[in-house]
Amino acid sequence: LSYIILRARCRYCKEKISFLYFVVELLTGLIFLFFYLYFGFSVEYFVYTALTASLIVVSFIDLKIQEIPDEISLPGMVIGVILCAIFPQLMQQEDRVYGFLHSLLGLFTGGGLIYIMGVIGKAAFKKEAMGGGDVKLMAMLGAFLGWKLIILAFFLAPFFGSFVGIAAKIKNKEDIIPYGPHLSIASIVALLWGDKILNFIFVTRL
Repeated sequence: LSYIILRARCRYCKEKISFLYFVVELLTGLIFLFFYLYFGFSVEYFVYTALTASLIVVSFIDLKIQEIPDEISLPGMVIGVILCAIFPQLMQQEDRVYGFLHSLLGLFTGGGLIYIMGVIGKAAFKKEAMGGGDVKLMAMLGAFLGWKLIILAFFLAPFFGSFVGIAAKIKNKEDIIPYGPHLSIASIVALLWGDKILNFIFVTRL
C-alpha cells in the first residue's frame, strides 16, 4: 500500500523505488495468506511459509545476478534437518529419528540429483551446465521435502524452466538461464500437491 500511496518514490529523497519491491512484498503476503488457508495455524504453516519466503528471496536474487546466496542455502540445510527431527510430521513420520533420517536422505538426494545433472550436462555441452548454488539449493529443499517429493520437484523444474528458457533464447539469444526460480516453483508445487501427483502417476500406471 505504501508503494502505491508514495507512487513508487521515496518519501524523502523522491528517488524511484523498483517495482520488484512491490512484487516481492505482495507475493510474500499472498503466500502467507494462502498457506494459512491451506495448512491452518500449525507447525507446517510456520515452517513452510518461512521456507517459501526464503525461496522468494533466492529466486529474485538469482533472476537479477544469476547467483544463489549460500547465506540462505547452507543454514537452510541444517535448519531443515533439525526441524524435521523435532517435528517428524513434516516428513510424514511419527518418530523423530525417522524424521531426521528422511530429511537427511532428502538433502543428499536433492543435491545429488542436481550435481549429477550438472556433470552430465558439462560432458555433453562442454561447458558449465549447473551452478554450485543450484546444488546447495536443492539440498536445502530436499531437507524440507524428503526424498520422494524432491525427486518429483527435480522432474517438474525443467517443465517450468522451459518456458523462460525459450523466451530468453528468442529475446536475448541467451543459453544460460537462472534455474533457482524454477526449482523453487517446482518444490512448492511438490510440497502442496506432490502426494496427489505421485498417487495419480502410480495409480494410473497400475
